Amino acid sequence: FWGLAGFAAVFIPLWMVMGARGGKDFQDVMNFDLWPRFSGTGSNPPAAASVPPVLIMFYYLLPTSIFAVGALLLIKPRKWFARRGPILLPLVWVLAVLVPFSLSRGFRGHYLLPCYGATAMMAAWAIARMVKLGPSGGTMVRVLRYIFAGPPVLMGLALTFVPWVYLFHDKMPSVVTNILPMPEIFTDQTRGLFWIVIAVGIVALLWSVRFTLQWRVKPVVAVTILGMLGVMTIYSCAIGEQATGDGVRIHSFAKGATNIIVEDNFCVNYTQELGIELFIGRFGKPVKTAEDIRNSNAKWLITSDWGMKLTSPESKPSDFGKVHMTSEPVNPGPNHGQIYLIRLH
Repeated sequence: FWGLAGFAAVFIPLWMVMGARGGKDFQDVMNFDLWPRFSGTGSNPPAAASVPPVLIMFYYLLPTSIFAVGALLLIKPRKWFARRGPILLPLVWVLAVLVPFSLSRGFRGHYLLPCYGATAMMAAWAIARMVKLGPSGGTMVRVLRYIFAGPPVLMGLALTFVPWVYLFHDKMPSVVTNILPMPEIFTDQTRGLFWIVIAVGIVALLWSVRFTLQWRVKPVVAVTILGMLGVMTIYSCAIGEQATGDGVRIHSFAKGATNIIVEDNFCVNYTQELGIELFIGRFGKPVKTAEDIRNSNAKWLITSDWGMKLTSPESKPSDFGKVHMTSEPVNPGPNHGQIYLIRLH
């Protein structure tokens, strides 16, 4: 309670100062972005989450969330919020983030970033408790022993077999290649890295089974960390946006745009989340409406098919000037379609 009261005591005056200093700009941010995210109303409300936030948190925090749930199972529910309970602080920490955002219409998974540390604390306590109790800890401890072995075993299997799909993609059945398409860039270096991942997967699988049978919980956790490094390698090299082409296309477009606009002023139309400005090395003026674009005094406009749709359903890139560059379609977040560099009239 006192923590939330202290937060309010600091945040509310700060909010009032921001409103007084920001004036209409602050109100515009509130009305266009913050309030629609919370209420689901306004001219451009975000889509509601399709699953409950608690499940999204569990998914994004895997495998840490499995160990954290173990902490809840090792303590009787009536003692979860005990004043001197071992998980009181991290549990309240998680709820203080999860509950407010569960009430928000425009929930996004990355809003739960503050929960990561608290979940890790609960997971660490569960592991330490399992080590302390040992085989004589009762039925729940014996069950959790095998549940905790699940992540490293499954990751070991995945790391052992998934890289083969990419190493021999042309020989795989279509049902597999449709699920795991080849990344746009797959170098010899990546190929060699995937052979290492296979070796790591075999080691992780064998060690996780062995350590679980020997009741060695800490080594099981160590193998889980090793397995996550392999999973992140596969994701980064073959599955993530940076591997499937969107990142390559955005970087290529930004590089070409930089050479064209040089030091000229430019404005951006709903493309900020693509990171184009970071590649260019400076920020453009944000514009939202056709009137904003025409009154921007900028020489160049960077927009996309999605940006044009938000500006006006009837708008076309050529309505605002000459199109100098067009990217291949990109799809992070909303489907932006093609990106355009336009020399404004």
